Amino acid sequence: MSTPRLTDAARTSRATLLFLFNLLLAVSMACSLPGLEGGPTPTPLSTAASSTAEPTSAPPTPLPPALVEISPPPGAEVPLAGPITLYFNQAMDRGSVEGALSGQPTLSGRFDWVNDAALTFVPDTPFLPETDLSITVNASARSKRGIALLNPITLVYRTVGYLHPSQVLPAPDAVGVDVTSAVMVTFNRPVVSLGQGAAGESDAPAAFTLEPAAQGRGEWVNTSTYVFHAEPGLAGGTAYTVRINPELAGTDGSPLAIEEGSPAGLTPQGAWTFATAAPRLVSIVPDKNAALIRLDTPVTLTFNVSMDPASVAENFTLLGPSPDPIEGEFTWNEQANVFSFIPNAPFQRNASYTAILLSSAQALGGTTLNSDLISGFSTVPALYVTGSDPVLGGVKETYSPVTLYFSSYLPDGLDYRDFISISPSVSTLDAFVAEDRRTLYVSADFAPDATYTISVDGELSDVWGSSLGQPYNLIFRTGPLPSELLLNVPVDVLFLTPQDTALQAQATNLSSLSYLTGGVPLDDFIAMLAPNGYNLRQTYQPVNMRGLQQPLELAPNRSEAIEIPVVPAGEALTPGLYYLRFDFGTQNIFAGPYMMVVSNIQLTFKVAKGEVMVWAVDLRTHTPAAGANIAIYNDNGDILAQGQTDDDGIYRQDIDSITDLYASYYAVLEQPGDENFSLALSYWDQGISPWEFGITANYQLTNPKIYLYTDRPIYRPGQTVYYRAVVREVRNG
Repeated sequence: MSTPRLTDAARTSRATLLFLFNLLLAVSMACSLPGLEGGPTPTPLSTAASSTAEPTSAPPTPLPPALVEISPPPGAEVPLAGPITLYFNQAMDRGSVEGALSGQPTLSGRFDWVNDAALTFVPDTPFLPETDLSITVNASARSKRGIALLNPITLVYRTVGYLHPSQVLPAPDAVGVDVTSAVMVTFNRPVVSLGQGAAGESDAPAAFTLEPAAQGRGEWVNTSTYVFHAEPGLAGGTAYTVRINPELAGTDGSPLAIEEGSPAGLTPQGAWTFATAAPRLVSIVPDKNAALIRLDTPVTLTFNVSMDPASVAENFTLLGPSPDPIEGEFTWNEQANVFSFIPNAPFQRNASYTAILLSSAQALGGTTLNSDLISGFSTVPALYVTGSDPVLGGVKETYSPVTLYFSSYLPDGLDYRDFISISPSVSTLDAFVAEDRRTLYVSADFAPDATYTISVDGELSDVWGSSLGQPYNLIFRTGPLPSELLLNVPVDVLFLTPQDTALQAQATNLSSLSYLTGGVPLDDFIAMLAPNGYNLRQTYQPVNMRGLQQPLELAPNRSEAIEIPVVPAGEALTPGLYYLRFDFGTQNIFAGPYMMVVSNIQLTFKVAKGEVMVWAVDLRTHTPAAGANIAIYNDNGDILAQGQTDDDGIYRQDIDSITDLYASYYAVLEQPGDENFSLALSYWDQGISPWEFGITANYQLTNPKIYLYTDRPIYRPGQTVYYRAVVREVRNG
């Protein structure tokens, strides 16, 4: 039987109830006396002769003994050394209680009575770890008044388990470990009390030893984690063995035991190994044999492990043109693995330097490098122009800037237009330095097919004050404008009326146009615009294909407006679908193909999730196209819906299969060749897209947002959790 432990408040409440019960019992017994019953009150004959008997109350019935508190409470882990304390609600007969106690395994120990109502059992030998323990108080236990327990009481415990490591660092069998790494072990149970064994304290045992030994400090950072910091560091390129102290025990008496495979890599004796990285140089800046190095560049060495700063500084030398070593300052990063040498004065121009680091330089822990380092580099010369694009006398590409390359580094913060002049003059000029600070770009509105001279002022200087000394002149010629044809509508599916016999375009440096046209059935039209229809479009042979020629008389190097006839003179296109492709030979000009929709009916086509709307208007009469047959296709050519326009020329239909608003859909009015044929694409939005009006649009379907909350913030084990969810989906803004 499990008896819960009473709090102080519960004991007070119980004592109060007992007092009230006794008081009511006394009042009840008093009321049953003859002198207190109802009826007339007798008048005494005389005061002196009468005597009134005082009422007496029977004593309250004694309560049976009960176990009101147990420490530790039932179900808890019991320390191996005990003790277990029982608290009764009244004074007990000590001999009967001691005789009533039994246990499984058999109890062996002593009884310490705190007082007549509190008994502590202390085992004379520690309990076994991870063992079930059952203690029974038989009903033969009596109070001092001789009243026995109503029922026997059984208390169930489990003794504490074993102490074992749950995590170690560095990981077992790790290699290349940084020499500044800490060695750590965490146990599954407290080993020291809070604050014991902290930094600077020596009142707690070390959790492990290192082989070979390392200088440093160990500390318990909490009750179950021990960390060792090697000072100044572990030896590089060394294999270490860590052995856990076999004398460790938990604060609850739990003995040390190493569980196989927990953590992985530990031996049954509680040992693991790791190897530190041998010190080596990872990189040096400037690189070996580097050229054109800035005059203010530090020499930076990066190592794979933390190094001894004093040892590196002692073994480093930088030699220059003079026989004496270069003087400067040493700096380190926080991890002590990146070393920089900053010379006290700038390097000399066009000079060679050599950085030397001897192999006796040590890492933290004392391990030296394997070999000496010798690395040379050279600095920038005086400022001059090393090259250009275009070269002197060359031809500049039409849309490219003029590029000048310099031998040294140009400063920030200058307006380089002040150092540039161009002849003949230009209306706009821009000049800026690239990120490498040795490349200068010059852009201007150069006329095509003309000769120019760019002059760079001789006063232009590099970062350290070296100037060109005299102007630099570059003579070059611009190339002609490339041949080009641009239709005025920037799409490859065009809409025309039968009255439109030509396309509007801009042409440059073209003498003639060759192109072919022809009709296209609806199925082929959709197939060519499908996601996998590119190859079909490039090789398609239209119905009634015919070739057309258009001679052009254009001024050289100028973009001029032209008209491109889509039918021979005197003819007109009938409503339908058409194909157009140009032939530019080897010239790099977009040749199409273009698709053309020819119709007298304008369709406004809007697609939303699960619905479409089409508005048909006759361009000849500017009236709605009422009663026209209409069908909605997907990009596979499947009909999704069909019907007729209403009196306002509007067709609206719900279509559940429309979920991807980035897919292509087609609204087709009648059939190609019919007088009232028309077609619109769902992505025809040039000039009316939201972004062209500064409006952000997202056509993807929004994901539902779910708000989930529970009826309370915290629960006890076994309690039911009630929750409520609100699901919201944003549609149409």
